[in-house]
Order: sequence, then C-alpha cells, then structure tokens
Amino acid sequence: MPIPVNNFQERSFDVQELITRMPSWMVRSGTIVIAALISIIIFGSWIVKYPDVVSGTFKLSGTNVPKGVFTKTDGKLIRLFVKNDSKVSNGQVLAYLESTANHKQVLDLDTLLGEMYKTIANGGQGGIKAPDWKNFEQLGELQMDVQTFGQSLVEFISYQQGNYYAQKKRILQTEIQDLQLLAENLKSQQQFQDRDRQLAMEEYATQQKLAAQRVIAPNELKQAESRKLSRLLPSEQSKAFIIQNNSLREEKKKELLELDNQALQHRASFVQRVNTLRSAINNWKNRHLIIAPLDGVVYFSTVVQENQYLAARQQVFNIAPPSNGYLGELHLSQQNFGKVKIGQEVIIKFASYPFEQFGHVSGKITDIAEMPVNDSLFLVRVSLPNGLTTVYNNRISYKAGLSASAEIITEDMRLLERIFYNMRKSVATR
Repeated sequence: MPIPVNNFQERSFDVQELITRMPSWMVRSGTIVIAALISIIIFGSWIVKYPDVVSGTFKLSGTNVPKGVFTKTDGKLIRLFVKNDSKVSNGQVLAYLESTANHKQVLDLDTLLGEMYKTIANGGQGGIKAPDWKNFEQLGELQMDVQTFGQSLVEFISYQQGNYYAQKKRILQTEIQDLQLLAENLKSQQQFQDRDRQLAMEEYATQQKLAAQRVIAPNELKQAESRKLSRLLPSEQSKAFIIQNNSLREEKKKELLELDNQALQHRASFVQRVNTLRSAINNWKNRHLIIAPLDGVVYFSTVVQENQYLAARQQVFNIAPPSNGYLGELHLSQQNFGKVKIGQEVIIKFASYPFEQFGHVSGKITDIAEMPVNDSLFLVRVSLPNGLTTVYNNRISYKAGLSASAEIITEDMRLLERIFYNMRKSVATR
C-alpha cells in the first residue's frame, strides 16, 4: 500500500529536525572544552618564555696575559731549573744555554758588581776591595772586559787607600779656616787703626785753628800734620792685607772645588767601568740564560729537557701571571642591536676549538660603544670571568687575536608577546 505523500514529508521533517538538532549538553560541553583549550594555550603562551640570541664575531685579547719566553741565540740547553706548572718569580733563572764561560762564575761576578755599585752610590767607596780573581778564571768571552775592569779597580783602590784626596782636602780646609781667622784679626786691627787715624785728623784740625789764631808756632802745626800722615799708612796697609787675605782665601776655595771635582771624576770613571762590565754581563745573560720576565706559573711550550738543542728565537716557556685578565671585542650589526645590554651573558665558540668537543667559553658584556666603528658595526667589550676555561673544564691556550663566534643571550620574552609582536608586524607590513 503506497505511503501518502503528505505523511512522507511530515516524517522527513521530523527526521531532519532530529538529525540537525544537537543536544544542549553537547553544546555546553563542547564550548567548555574549546574555551579550556584556548585558555590553556593562552596560559601556556604566557608561561613559556625564552631569550633571543644576537650573534656576532668575537676576537680575543687580554690584559696581564701569559707571556712567552724565547731564546735569544741557538745552542744546547745544559741546565733546566724548573718543572712544568711550577711557580717562578721575576728575574729567576729558568735554564742555562751552553757558553764558553762558567755560568756560576759570571753570575757571582754580576752580584759582586751590583754590591760595588750600591757601595759607591751610598758614598762608601773606601770599603771597596779587590775580589779573589782565582774564583773568576772561567769567564770565556767576558775575560777581556774583566781584565780591563780589574786595572781600573786597582787604580781606584790605590787612590782610595792612598788617602791623597782626604789629606789634601783636610789641609785646604785648615788653610781656609786659618785665613778666615786672619781676616777677622785684620778687620779688628783696621778698626783700631781707623780710630787712631780719626783722632790724628781731629788733632790736626785743632792745630790748624790754633795756628790760624797764631796761638801755636808753625813748627807745631807741621808736627801735627806728620802725626796725621803716620796714622794713615797703617790703615791703608791693613786694607791691602785684607784684600790679599780674601784673594788667597778664594784661591784655596777654588783648589778645594777642583779637588772635589777631581774626586768626582775619578769616582765617575770607575762607576762607568763598573757599568760597562755589567752591561757586557747583561748581554751575555740575554744570550746564555733563560730568565723569567715576571712572577707567575711557568708552562713548557714544547718538550724541554737538558742537552736539547734550541734554535734562536724559539719559544720555550709560557708564564701565566697570578691574575690573568682576558677580554675580547665583539662586533655586532645593527639588527637587534637594541636588545643588547651591559651584563648580558655571551656564549663564545672558538673556531680553533670545536665547541662540541671542547665546550664554549662564557663571557659578560662590560661595555657597549656609543658610536659604530664603521657604518654598520658596533663594538662591544666582553670580559671572561672564568678565563679561557670552557664549560667542559677544558683550558684554551691564549693566542692574541683568536677568533670565535659569539651569541649574546638577551632578556627572556614570553611566547604570547612574540605572537602579539608578529601579528602587529604582519598588520603593519600590509
């Protein structure tokens, strides 16, 4: 029996309504789930944050960095006085290179010359004595210089022991003192004579008045004039004696100055001889001794052992000062440069030391240049708080100018902020 059309349409509408109408509980649950997922995403985007990385090129430098110790001449290393990774002091002898001279004798002579120089500088040249030259018979290439110095030393000691300078100076000083006393005596005599002359002048003036009044005879006036003239002569003679005494005293002072100058020249000549020999010894030491140039810890640059041949200008040791100051220069482009701040961490990966094997070195930004070094690059100074020790506890050998790639860890930024900035950037670029 066929179904009526009207009934079929009514049933179709009922089915359609049943199919299209979603239950209210599903609508509510779905909305809650979607809202929860969106909230979780937003919350996660707010919680999750990580920094940007600004990259640049790094070049190593430093202050108070390890210094290399090199040979000045070629030759065999005959004595080694230090071990690897041991402390040394400035001026310490690290090794002997072969020489025709006995190293100990040369060093002993150098010490003796230093003591002589100090003695002369302190004015105690009278205490200088000739050494026992039997202890200095193996001086090799320095022998001629030592012989020349020995002759000067004998002359200087003879001059000092002869006491000529001291005696002559004492005599001159005594003569000057005597002349000074004589000058004072002559001055006192002149004062008396001047007074006597003044009295004679007054007497003669009185006699002139009396003679003009015809109270005395002309002969008495002549006698008064004779007495006046006799008083003038001693006074003039005293003046001449005083002038002569002053001249003689100045002459003695001149002799004393010349004597002092002669002694100074003699002393200076001997000091020059001392310095000449010390200079020759220093030249010898530069060639045949390896000496520490500073305090620190010595490291062998290569295999070092006695009887080993070393070439001229060969690096033998490195000496690290007690406090090393390593730093570097980082060149950054203008891209993201505004994110860089003082105090931020820098990850330094040296090209010569693969970071996968050796690890990276940590640094801190200490200074940012206000002006670019050229049109596009800015200079950033980086300190290395842990020196050249990597995070894997490997030590990188210092080489000035060693290059590396650097990554600056900037401030953390939330993921939500990044999404927002990217959306704003996309809108702005449309």
